[in-house]
Amino acid sequence: MLEPDQNQIYDLSAVAPGVFIRTGVIADGSCFFHAYLRVFRPTYKRANVAERTRIVGQLRRVLASSVSETSLNSELYLLLFITELQKVLAQQDVSTDPHVKVLTKLVNLNTIVDDCSSFTGNLYTEFVDKVNAAGRKAAGDEADLYDEKMNSFVAQWARGIFHQVNQIVIRDFKQRLLTDYVGCTEMEYISRALKCNFLFVKDHQIYPFQVTGYLEWPYLILIWVSKMHFELVGRLDPDRVIQRKFNSQDPLVRAFFPSK
Repeated sequence: MLEPDQNQIYDLSAVAPGVFIRTGVIADGSCFFHAYLRVFRPTYKRANVAERTRIVGQLRRVLASSVSETSLNSELYLLLFITELQKVLAQQDVSTDPHVKVLTKLVNLNTIVDDCSSFTGNLYTEFVDKVNAAGRKAAGDEADLYDEKMNSFVAQWARGIFHQVNQIVIRDFKQRLLTDYVGCTEMEYISRALKCNFLFVKDHQIYPFQVTGYLEWPYLILIWVSKMHFELVGRLDPDRVIQRKFNSQDPLVRAFFPSK
């Protein structure tokens, strides 16, 4: 890893023509944000380490405060929701509620969740319908175990579970944006929130993982270093200025999309 603001020639001749520069950023667990801000926030570049850390914290808080069920991408939200729903349902086995005891005895709830995981409609309705259908089938001759009152209970119980899971998903994703190392899941959200495309190189080659939204958004190219750190890539222009923000028509960006 390079020291913050340290520049070094970086060979990308296998990707695109030009002289490319690698630039180090602060390695404090927020390197992704440090890299972004060094390019897009002029005051960041002029700031000292303490002030840069404060600016990063401010950006993290802004991003975290923007998280809601609607601001999360639907596919991402469903993935997070299903994962957390399975955890919460696994805890139902120790419930003292007699209705829940009957329900968990008759129905494998996580199997129901698996069956619903690719459903594109109303997940709550689909889940309740499948639970009730499975419960009635399992009750068989003992239909009194699963009567209309049980159907009504399941609807109410599931509503509470879904509300709980939603709160956990939003809370946990906010916390990840506030404090965690930025991984693939967070990058997609950050890209849309900041209206910025992110491309990656590793070992002087294009890295297949990309986070892109719209062609009109600027492109930032990052080096993935040591599996836990990001640094910046810029191109040294003839006037000796390092360009670190690119557009969709730039030869370097186009090298990432050879089929387009």
